[in-house]
Amino acid sequence: MIPMGIRAPMHGFRARPAWISSGIDTKLVRRRYQSTASKFTPGWLDPIARFLVSAPETVGLTSLVPYPYTVSIVLMTILLRGGISVPMTLWQKKRTERLSQVVVPEWNVWKKQIPASILHREAPRGMPPTPEQQTQIQRQIQRALSEKWKHLVSVHNCSPWWTTGMSLLVNIPLFVLVTMALRQAALMPDSPLVNELLAWWSPDATLAAQVAVSKQLLIEKGMDPGSIQQLTTIGGPTLTGRDTTQIMPIVVGSLNMLNVELSQWTRLRRVQNEEALGFTNPSEQSSRTMDQHTEPLRERVIGNLLRAGAVVSIPIASSVPSVLLVYWTTSALVTMAQNSYFAWLETKK
Repeated sequence: MIPMGIRAPMHGFRARPAWISSGIDTKLVRRRYQSTASKFTPGWLDPIARFLVSAPETVGLTSLVPYPYTVSIVLMTILLRGGISVPMTLWQKKRTERLSQVVVPEWNVWKKQIPASILHREAPRGMPPTPEQQTQIQRQIQRALSEKWKHLVSVHNCSPWWTTGMSLLVNIPLFVLVTMALRQAALMPDSPLVNELLAWWSPDATLAAQVAVSKQLLIEKGMDPGSIQQLTTIGGPTLTGRDTTQIMPIVVGSLNMLNVELSQWTRLRRVQNEEALGFTNPSEQSSRTMDQHTEPLRERVIGNLLRAGAVVSIPIASSVPSVLLVYWTTSALVTMAQNSYFAWLETKK
């Protein structure tokens, strides 16, 4: 007798979700997963979603690895990040270094020369300037400094706004597009993702032992090996459902937090290295000598917001299809490798 929990998967697929073998109305379950999002999903994502789910079969992964769709998402993420996001990050890093090591030292010199030159030219001789004259002189100084800063960042091609903006314009839309496409792939009625179990899930030990006993009995009775495999495949959570194990949501949140701390540490170390090399304003450098770990208020606020976002990502990851967790985890791992490399470079300076 075959124990409960064992079912025969559909022909041509490796696994079926547990709710198919439990007698639950599959249409009702499908509507439950679709009701919260399908009406808001744009139709133009369908071709992208179908391309993503057809890629494993196209390249032959379905016959090579036990979790072809999981593997394909991991490989796709590495290719996208390696081909687009990583080069963009390197481009951003070069421009940032050019700003801090070339423009800022020159700017610090001009911040002294420009006010002195304007005061020498505009201040009245032999008497202190009136309040109106002081206001006019300060306006001229600020205007001249602003023009000089724009000129420097233009000559050296390292505008901080353009550097940050381009990185955001490339990375954020790419991340959102892939996330929406994978979500659409999980919601499609004919999605093959529903037939792939989570790679990090394992069945209950008691049930696994019962399945092993049943499999041995069927072998002793001389049943066809293919039929035995179909009858003794255990159902469980799939890529289209939420991760009931809560393993990957915690992993995603932990990786996000680690990436925040790595990037913050790297930034602080870079500032200290620039101070040691004399790339910063002497007045700013002396204000840091009291406490090398003091951060400006803006940087502290941004860092705390990023940390809060890492914590919030855990409940968000707990409520989405598990196929997104594969993408998010792989992307976070690529980011961690990238941040670790940059942190290592800072330690060598």
